[in-house]
Amino acid sequence: MNFFKCVLALSGAFLLLSGAAQARDWGTETKEDVFTGKQTAVMIAGLSKPMSLYFSCDADHQVRLAVIFKVNEVAEDVPATLVMKVDNGEAVKFDVTSYQHNDEYGGFHTVSGNILVADLVKSVGQAKSRLLVGLDIPLTGVKDSDEFSIRGSTAAANEFIKACEIK
Repeated sequence: MNFFKCVLALSGAFLLLSGAAQARDWGTETKEDVFTGKQTAVMIAGLSKPMSLYFSCDADHQVRLAVIFKVNEVAEDVPATLVMKVDNGEAVKFDVTSYQHNDEYGGFHTVSGNILVADLVKSVGQAKSRLLVGLDIPLTGVKDSDEFSIRGSTAAANEFIKACEIK
């Protein structure tokens, strides 16, 4: 194959891979914890949105949920309510507090409700049409909501459920 055909083939493959990556709005990454040999996992949804969902479980399989967004600095421990609704099911409310996720992201994460988060992950894996997410921060008067695509949520949730040993 000459150079130009090779470049065209690689360009085409890149476009196909880019389209496939954009077709999935959910992704899960699992790793082995070196100390316990158990799996840890992170599941993320909506990275192209202003507000993303971040599910995680540690080696003890404590499941946590956060909404994260790009911000330089966050005032920590501000209470809020996170509301999520899968398809036409009942809305599930979580008490959350603000935190600095890393150097680029801040957000709000669950302070309790491990069982509720695990149940939400199972619901996301069975979702048929949509996931509605709302964040209410009474201290600031901010109420924001968004609809998340479920494209790729079944595979991502199933991988997360397996790694985190959610029953």
